[in-house]
Amino acid sequence: QLPVFLPWELLPIDNRSAIIGGDHAYLAIAIDRTALPTESTDTAEDELDRIQRSLDEVALEGEVNLDGTHVIKDTIGWLQIQNYFIQIFNYIVMIPIIILSVSVLLYGLLLSLEQRRREIAIHRVIGGGPNSLLRMVLGELGVVAFVAWIAGYVLALLAVPLVLNAVGFMQFRPGEYDVSPSLGLLATLATLVVTVGLTLLFGRSRTRDFLEQEISEGVQRVVVKPQPRYWLHWLLFSIGLIALADSYIQSLASDGRLTDDWERGIISNPVLNGIFAVLGPFLLWIGGALVLARLGAAAPWLVQQLLGKTAVLRDIGRGLRGSGSAEGVGKLALIMLLTLSIVTMASIQGYTGMAVDERTASLNAGADLKVDFQQPVDHATALATVSAALDGTEVATEDVRLVTVPLIATHPAGDEYSVYQTLVVLDGNRDVIRWDRQTFGGNPDATLDKLAADGFSYGELLQFSVGGESQLVLNLTGASGNPQTTVSNSGQHEWYPGLDTGTTASSIFIGEASFRALVGDTAADGWHDTTWFIELGAQGDGDAQRAIARTLVFDGSVSKVTSWEEEHSEVERNGGLVFGTLGLLTLQFAVATIAAVASSFVFLSLVLTQRKRELAILQAIGASEWQVGRLVLFEILSITIVSMLLGGVLGVGISYSFNGMFNLFGIIFQSFGGAGTPVDRTLVWPWGELLLIGLAVLSVVMLALAWTTARATRADLARILKGE
Repeated sequence: QLPVFLPWELLPIDNRSAIIGGDHAYLAIAIDRTALPTESTDTAEDELDRIQRSLDEVALEGEVNLDGTHVIKDTIGWLQIQNYFIQIFNYIVMIPIIILSVSVLLYGLLLSLEQRRREIAIHRVIGGGPNSLLRMVLGELGVVAFVAWIAGYVLALLAVPLVLNAVGFMQFRPGEYDVSPSLGLLATLATLVVTVGLTLLFGRSRTRDFLEQEISEGVQRVVVKPQPRYWLHWLLFSIGLIALADSYIQSLASDGRLTDDWERGIISNPVLNGIFAVLGPFLLWIGGALVLARLGAAAPWLVQQLLGKTAVLRDIGRGLRGSGSAEGVGKLALIMLLTLSIVTMASIQGYTGMAVDERTASLNAGADLKVDFQQPVDHATALATVSAALDGTEVATEDVRLVTVPLIATHPAGDEYSVYQTLVVLDGNRDVIRWDRQTFGGNPDATLDKLAADGFSYGELLQFSVGGESQLVLNLTGASGNPQTTVSNSGQHEWYPGLDTGTTASSIFIGEASFRALVGDTAADGWHDTTWFIELGAQGDGDAQRAIARTLVFDGSVSKVTSWEEEHSEVERNGGLVFGTLGLLTLQFAVATIAAVASSFVFLSLVLTQRKRELAILQAIGASEWQVGRLVLFEILSITIVSMLLGGVLGVGISYSFNGMFNLFGIIFQSFGGAGTPVDRTLVWPWGELLLIGLAVLSVVMLALAWTTARATRADLARILKGE
């Protein structure tokens, strides 16, 4: 017997206990979700437990008991596990910013100590001990670190709503929930201890090494420095290159430019593949920056080799020969590499994420509008219904184009038991459907031409049954007269935009000519269907799509309307890889850009201050201010430009490597019920935006150069040469 559903209020009071006593009823209680605490899943679960206990305490008649249970408890536990993976992913994504911050801290500390080498040596001559000098430096560092932590803490709280409201790369839209970011006392103290503690720890280590020098070394400026472990740099870079090659090969396979045999890349073991996917981008980034920084620091030598005999550098060529050897110059090249590579990676992955959102919306909607009717209608009826909804918009009736996807059943000649779902790609679909290059594993126009010329494509589930056939002779199932057509194999398809991917995976596609051969011209011209895809023309923007969709919803003949704009808004807010990823990439981009600008200014000032004595000697032996200025200009600009170019190349490489990590976490999130999409992350290259960022950084470098060089060349030569 089928259950009977009745509102509880309609039952007489005397019958309610009898029904429950006979175990014939369940009470479902709806809870206002907005009233649940949102601080954490634990607090929400505690509130549900409290409601459950209050239900258990309700007294009923006789021996009837009321046992309450909240059915979403398991869901909350599942969400907690998913939340842990999201936190891990977010931490991993922000690792480059952490490493960049530590690098700027360490190299800034080293350069500032180098600048104070003579001051510290004099302190030791007049009686200052290592411990007192260490306390002095750490005291200054501690105050600066604490003030910086407070500023960073406030900025982080202000940035959280922006990150959560990001619907695209550098694009924001307020969400439906107001977020009040806050940290508990323990979490706040933990960030304070970790931030300031690491600063003091690194500062203590570097300062102690610095203070172990002999007094004579400090006065004479002779320092013995350990050689870097170049073998380790090359090892990290080599492992990163392997991960890059693996990710690049996988991207080529998913894009259809390599066979499916390369789908797993060059590392077929799933465990090793996962390890390389997570660690590879960071090894490539760190190792590549350390290796390429040496090339960036050698840029003055390269410039001297190329332009040394020209009139531009002939008189300053000797000064350029020794450039690039200073420690500060090498660190400037490294910082520029680190920052510009992060800027490049964040831009590429950010714009790629936006492109994936747009392609996912096209996969779901198929066209500007997808209209599902209550009953099958023909082209004229569908066009009349849509045209009636155009009032109030700038879309004209003559701009509207419609297409449907007829579904018929076919079977191979001589085998009527092997029935194929056959979807028809009509000739007018190119002007309506938002095709994607992944749909057919390459250029969609080429495959659409083949389908129009009596071709067929097959879904993934039919790969073994029809994938090896060069031709098929198809009969229309259930039709009299045994109509048939011969179609040629055009390859495999992934989906049809706007249709269920499960349906297309088990279907074959044929063109309109083959369709007409099977059903006849009369049936094809008057075909009735429930689903129609609509293209609104040049005026069919987001506002027009929403307005027309709202009007069509109230039409009695329409059951559902899907607009591309609404699908895109939903995907960019709640879809994608994981909620907030584009916000984190935007944050990475902003922090790295600011770091590039600020560090270039600060490091240039420190480097040129460190070399004031060298520049003063050049002036003392007859070099003019113009010659010294050109020497500094060519040296620093060559280092900056070469480092920026290398940073961009490195950023492109780690963008490919990060694609492997994003795919890995995408599989994890989908397995936990997250938003999944078959759309691949084909990288998008925003060269225009990257060029603007590079020009902005270069402009700041030139301003810093003009200011610091003017100070260095106009200083009192006698005082500089005496070391005052």
